[in-house]
Amino acid sequence: MVRKDMEDFGLTLREMQIIRLIADGASNRSIAETLGVTEGTVKNGINVLKPKITGVEAGGSFRLRLALWAHKVGPYQE
Repeated sequence: MVRKDMEDFGLTLREMQIIRLIADGASNRSIAETLGVTEGTVKNGINVLKPKITGVEAGGSFRLRLALWAHKVGPYQE
């Protein structure tokens, strides 16, 4: 399948980077180091994503649901 562009989801480049790193299994610390920001900035970025991402089913870990969404229907789709 063709990968969707981030504009299709109304996401910023930074949000897309966070999603991709989460989908790859990265921790907040690892994401922060990769992006050159603090862990607090990563946590805030994840919290901003919660209301933006539609189609992420309720319940359980948001990180897990976000990673599954990214691979299934989101911008990380292969």
